[in-house]
Amino acid sequence: MSYETSIKLEIFPDDSYDVDNYRKISVSKYETDMNFDLDKIINSLKYSFLKHGNDFGCIQIDKNESSVNAMFGKVGDAHIRSFDEYSGEEVPLKHYKIKDIIKETMHIDHVRGKEDKLELIMYGGSNIGEGLIKSLYKKYLGISMMKLVEFDENTLRKLCFEKYLEILYDLKFDPGVDKTFGDVRVADYKSQINQTINYKATKIQEIISNKNIKIQKFKSKITKTHESLNKSYDIKFVMDIEGNITLEFPQLKWNEPNDSIDVERNFYNFARTVYNEIVSVDLFLQKKQTDVLTF
Repeated sequence: MSYETSIKLEIFPDDSYDVDNYRKISVSKYETDMNFDLDKIINSLKYSFLKHGNDFGCIQIDKNESSVNAMFGKVGDAHIRSFDEYSGEEVPLKHYKIKDIIKETMHIDHVRGKEDKLELIMYGGSNIGEGLIKSLYKKYLGISMMKLVEFDENTLRKLCFEKYLEILYDLKFDPGVDKTFGDVRVADYKSQINQTINYKATKIQEIISNKNIKIQKFKSKITKTHESLNKSYDIKFVMDIEGNITLEFPQLKWNEPNDSIDVERNFYNFARTVYNEIVSVDLFLQKKQTDVLTF
């Protein structure tokens, strides 16, 4: 629909737009009650492709020998403000609402898990809402249960203090029975130069050596690149005991992506590379899981 107005409002395709100025996404793994079947997953997801009139749906599907990777989009409205030429004593302003645009994307890897069950690794989607995700997977794949897989606290502690000790930006811990650590402020032990924690400080060394102190969350970084990037980037990340990883990406310069969906695909491929570098199989808790998407 168009409106008669003297205001110049132009809309045209621009695949050169850099969508990744700065991006923060969460990554979590879920167990499901569905048997792993590549063909069934693909055939079911094909019915969920995004259409006008839907709030959420599949955008793109990739299949390889061992997994199915799918991108999803959430639809919404956007409000913009334009202006007209100076007239009298003011510049007229006009508000517009643009309907049915992609407000956010997310990516889900469908992989084979324990006992040949389907597991989902979800990238992003914090503003999409679990209700839309649950409804789609129940409707098209018949999944009625998802369990967030937590991290093993001992393995998380080992990862924190052995692999990332020298580049810790933040640390949250539970002193447990040793209440003398309850008033330790990690910020007091940060370097003023690079904001990393001085792990050689006496109090930090005591936390490291005291196995009764549980690590609840830590922040560090890794340096990675991707075949579609022209250099390596520092990616900061936060891991918590609940099984969540938050990845913080700086501005990424892609090597001439063909279109907007290529930018999104490359971004999530890069996120997967970073995630796989951080996570190992033994990091996940084998006994207790938290029901967060039961429906």
